[in-house]
Order: sequence, then C-alpha cells, then structure tokens
Amino acid sequence: MGVLETKRVIQPPKRRRMTKRKRMFIMCAKIAGLAAAVLALITVIYLVGFAEYTYINLSELTQASVSGYNGHGTLSTTTAPMAGLEEFFDTVSVTVLDTDEIKNGTLSNGDKIEIEYSYNKEMAKENKLRVRGGSEFVSIKDLPDGKPITFDEHCKGVKLEDEGVDRYLTDASELPQEFLDQMKEYGATLFGTEQGDANEYGVRLFTAAGTMYSTSGGDYTFAWRTPSYISSYFTCINDEHLGDPGNQVNDVKVVYDTAVVQADGKSVSAEAVVSFKDIVKKADGTIAVDLESGEIVSASTNDSDIKALVRATGDELYTSTKLEQ
Repeated sequence: MGVLETKRVIQPPKRRRMTKRKRMFIMCAKIAGLAAAVLALITVIYLVGFAEYTYINLSELTQASVSGYNGHGTLSTTTAPMAGLEEFFDTVSVTVLDTDEIKNGTLSNGDKIEIEYSYNKEMAKENKLRVRGGSEFVSIKDLPDGKPITFDEHCKGVKLEDEGVDRYLTDASELPQEFLDQMKEYGATLFGTEQGDANEYGVRLFTAAGTMYSTSGGDYTFAWRTPSYISSYFTCINDEHLGDPGNQVNDVKVVYDTAVVQADGKSVSAEAVVSFKDIVKKADGTIAVDLESGEIVSASTNDSDIKALVRATGDELYTSTKLEQ
C-alpha cells in the first residue's frame, strides 16, 4: 500500500505592527546614543586641546610680607617664576592699590589692602599659558606696636620733661647730630652684600625695572650694593593722637641710594629706607636710641614712593621733618 504523502505548508508568522510608543522609544534611544557619541568626541577634542596649555595661578606663586610697625606697615610681594618660564615671569608685576583711607607704608593691623596682578597677555598666548590672577585682598596682621612708656591719657600736650620722667622724643630739634650719625652708620650695615641677603626685595625691584632675573640651583642670589646716604627724616605723631593706643609715637627714617645685584652681574638701582623707632628722651635729658631696632622697611625704584613714605604724605596721624645734615 502506498504511503500517502502530505505537504505541510509552513505559514510565516504574522508580523505585528510596531506601536507608536515603541517607535518613539527606539528613536529616542538612537538620538541619545548619537548625542553620547558626539559628547565623547567633544570631550576628547577639549582635553587634547587644553592638554597643550600650562596653567599658572599667580596667587599661589606670590608671597606677601609686611614690614614696619602698626600704623606704619609696608606690604611687599615676591612672585616666584616657574622653571622654563622666566622670560614670561619678567613681565609679571604686583601693584599695591592705595585708597584714601589705606595706603602702603602706613598700614595697621586689621587693614585689608588690595593687590593687582598684571602680565604680558600676548606672551602668555604665544606660550600657551592659562594664567589666573587679577586682584585680591591681603589682610594685615602681626605688625608690632610701639613700646609703651608710662603715659596718662590726661597728659596729652604736656611737656613731660617737666615731670621728670622718660618720654618719647617729639621734636626733631632735640635729636643730637651724633645720634643721627650713629643711625646712618648702623643703617648702612643692614644692606648685606652676600648672595641671598636682598632676596626679600630682589624679585620685586627687578620686576618693577623690567629686568630679567634668574636663580641658581633654584635659589635667588640677590645682594645689596654698598649703600650711600641720601637724607633722613624725623616722624612724630600729631598732638591730638598722642597717647592713642596702637600708634607708634616716633621714628627716624634714613634714606640710602643703593642697588640690588644678582649672581650674573645684572643689577637694578633703588632707594631704600631704614627705620629706627622708639627714640626716648630720658628724665635726665639724655637721648636713648636702640640701634638694633633699625630695619629696612622699604625699597623702590620709584623715587616718588620713597618720598611719600618718609615725608608722611597724606598721613593725618604723623608729621615728618627733614633732619639737617
């Protein structure tokens, strides 16, 4: 008997129609994937492009220091160059911004004074440098006060020599020439001529003069040239503020002509000021000067800055008198 063969017809499954919601989901997934790919590409381009730049934060490279005493403080700054970028850092300068109320050279504890950075932007662009640094405020603190002498608030304006007690000197004519000569001589010894002795002011003076500076083994090599005497000034607090707490009563500022030189022989001429404070007239009429209180309080390539400091220009607390030679 023959076998009956039957043909099995296989019907293809019916394709379900894709819902509108599913089509929307797939489309969104494709768009999201494309967006992620584009974002990744942009990120790679961004990172590769910016990897070529060197980032510089001038604030992190700048050290601010304060010298002097409360009421007569001076802020100075030093910016350390990054290795290989010395030429660019020669264009970097930091300016202390005076206001009517707060001036450099007459700073007091608690003052906030603004400093401003500047640099050659074209050179930064050419060297692919990303520089951060515009302006910022520096808080003044730790300036020493004058040494107190027995003084009564009710004694303002009284000539204390009549009381038979020690007092601060308040009249330039009372300072003997021999003491001024001692201060001039001692002040000159503060300008060390060994490499490194002038590091506190070297970078700032070279920068202000637009002169390239260098380091030796990572260290600065600034030294002072032997100074020569220019002039001296006696500064005393005005009568209406005599006895006010926190104010220095007097000092003698001695001005010298000098220069800062580095190991390669390059030098920058400058004027510098040495201050001697707390000059006392003893009860017996003798004058007492602590020469070891002498310190360099300012150095500048700008003569007008030095004159403003020693003459107490615009200072309502103090009056300055130029001493006879």
